[in-house]
Formats: sequence, structure tokens, C-alpha cells
Amino acid sequence: GAAGSALMHWGNPGMVGATKVWATVNIALAAVLLGLAWERTRGLALPIGIHFAWNWVQGPLFGFQVSGTGSGGWLQVVFHGRPDWLTGGAFGLEASLPGCLVLLVPIVWLWKRKAGPEPIEAPSESASAIESEQPTDPVRG
Repeated sequence: GAAGSALMHWGNPGMVGATKVWATVNIALAAVLLGLAWERTRGLALPIGIHFAWNWVQGPLFGFQVSGTGSGGWLQVVFHGRPDWLTGGAFGLEASLPGCLVLLVPIVWLWKRKAGPEPIEAPSESASAIESEQPTDPVRG
């Protein structure tokens, strides 16, 4: 679950001190977000899309570290002298307060949203038998 996802990242570069705490909380929140995305849609497209977009926006677009790894992006956001709780430090935005807030917004939205439609089930044998006994033309009986 969420704790397992967070623990899997503990060996990543930059997981030290307060960064480790923020990263653990935020990665657990990300797991909750992905789980809710699946729960509400009953498909993998939304959770996979969210995960891909999250990593792509942080790394290749803005040049942040992604879970402690990565190289430059198209844009280079620079946080000179800003505290790690604000920037995520060497781990990336996943280990920051803004990262936490970004995760909480869609979690709350998905939490309040109703689940998608239930899968369509094949008709049971009794329903098929009842349908076959009914006349097809109500005028002719």
C-alpha cells in the first residue's frame, strides 16, 4: 500500500533528515492518490497518466530531481538558499511542503467524487430464460 510505496524509495539519493520525512509522507500520499484514481475509474489509464505526468513535469520539464535522481530539464528552476522543506532539496519537490499541497488537492477532489460506473455483468441464466419466454411483439401477444 501507501507505506510500502514510501519505503521502497528510502534507498534513493537525498533521503536524509527532514527530507526523508517529507518524501515518505508525500510518496505515501502519491500512492493514496493513485489508488483513488484507480478506485474512481476502475482503470489504470488515470493512475498511470498521473504518475507519468508527475515525473515528467518535475524532471524533463522543470529540471527538478525526481525521487532523488535525474538530470536537467527544459526549464531550470533555481531555488538559491531556500530551505529543503520548500524545495525538496536533493530529492526533489516530492520531499517538500508544496509537493504535499499539490498532492492533497486531487486527493480531496477524487475522495469527494463518485466512483465510475460498475462493470456490466453478463445476464444470469434466469434472466435469459425470462426474456426468451416473453413475446417479441407486444401487439400480437
